[in-house]
Amino acid sequence: MSVYQRDYCKNIHARVLVGKTLKSGDMKYRFMNGTGGFFKWVDNGFQNILNFMKGDTLYLIDDTGSKGFKESLLILGLLETLDILIFEALGGKNSQLYIYVNQTKTMKEIIERPSRYHNKLIELVNERHEVSVEMLTYIFEGAFENQYIWELIEDYFLGIIPNDVIKSFEKKSGKKLEL
Repeated sequence: MSVYQRDYCKNIHARVLVGKTLKSGDMKYRFMNGTGGFFKWVDNGFQNILNFMKGDTLYLIDDTGSKGFKESLLILGLLETLDILIFEALGGKNSQLYIYVNQTKTMKEIIERPSRYHNKLIELVNERHEVSVEMLTYIFEGAFENQYIWELIEDYFLGIIPNDVIKSFEKKSGKKLEL
C-alpha cells in the first residue's frame, strides 16, 4: 500500500496508509480514506493482466522509463501474496532480485543473529551456481571430443547432469543434490 501511495496514487489527498514505529520496534499502521482507491487500482491492474494474457502466459515489455512494467510486476506480486495467482518472471536483460524490508524489528533480529536467517531462493541460486561450476570444470578438464562436449551441454540444459558432476558437487558441498 505504501508503494501504491508513493508511486501510483494520483490523488495526493487520498492517503491510504499511515505507519508509526512503536518503542518495541514494531510498526503500527492506520488505514485512511484512500484505501478504496488502492483496491480499485489492484482490481484494474488484475483486469489489465487478464486482458493481455495469451493462454496461461502474460508477455510484458520493459520499456525504458515505463511505469507500467514495474506496476504490473508489483500487482502480480501482490496477487501472488493473496494466493490469487502464481507467477514466474523469465528472461530480461537485467534480471534483478528485489527484497522489500518493511519491519525494522525483523531486520534487528537478523542483524543480532545472522546465523538464524535463511533465504531459500538465494540458497537455491547459490546451489545452481556451484553445480554449474562443477559442470564447467568437468567439461574443461575432461579432454572430451568436441561433439561429446556439445552433447553434455545440451543434456545439462535439459536437466541431465553427469554422475561425476553430481558426486563432485556432493563431496565438495556436503549436500545431497536434489534434481
